[in-house]
Amino acid sequence: MIDIDFNKAITCWAGHAGCEPDDIVRRFVRTETYRHHEIGKISDAAYFQSLRTSLGIDLSDAQFLEGWNAIFAAAFIPTFMLFGILCQRLPLRTLLWWGTVLAVPQMVPLLFIHSMTGALIAAIPIGLMGGIATAAYMDLIIRSCPRGLQGTTLMMSSGLYFIASRFGDVLGTKLYDDYGGFSVCVIAITVVYALILPTILLVPKRLIATADGQTPI
Repeated sequence: MIDIDFNKAITCWAGHAGCEPDDIVRRFVRTETYRHHEIGKISDAAYFQSLRTSLGIDLSDAQFLEGWNAIFAAAFIPTFMLFGILCQRLPLRTLLWWGTVLAVPQMVPLLFIHSMTGALIAAIPIGLMGGIATAAYMDLIIRSCPRGLQGTTLMMSSGLYFIASRFGDVLGTKLYDDYGGFSVCVIAITVVYALILPTILLVPKRLIATADGQTPI
């Protein structure tokens, strides 16, 4: 599974660049620019520009992102498929609770990343642990949409997700710089994820009391 995911990204980049995948693997080096990108000190665009030089490939930002998404998004697929089965058998309340419990330690694998390969490996447990919760939150958003405002609600939630993510990048960079490592960042995000559990108590019971396809109570 790890090799397949890795090859998807490398093959994607090699296909766009017109070179062999092995050429890209041999050229990749974990530089200072790589480290700065990992902690949010430089933008994706700046990092991709450094990759163009170090890897000798002239790809657009969108093409680089396509390769990365092939790695990280793939890790969510098994749990998304599992959610598609469970959501018809279990009330959303159960999936929200247990999905969030599984997702609380989701970022712990970051502590064991020391290379690009390590990042690819870590993406798998991160995706598997967070997939049920991610799907359950989306299910809740869909159920919460006011009639006639479904598109507006989904776009607002997507916008808020990216705002929160970018704020997290800034906070994570500050914590990393001040405390010198990923450990404090992992602790912080684990605490934040754990705090999602009590917020589930605030969700109206009628929204989460049934499985998909059942008549709301």
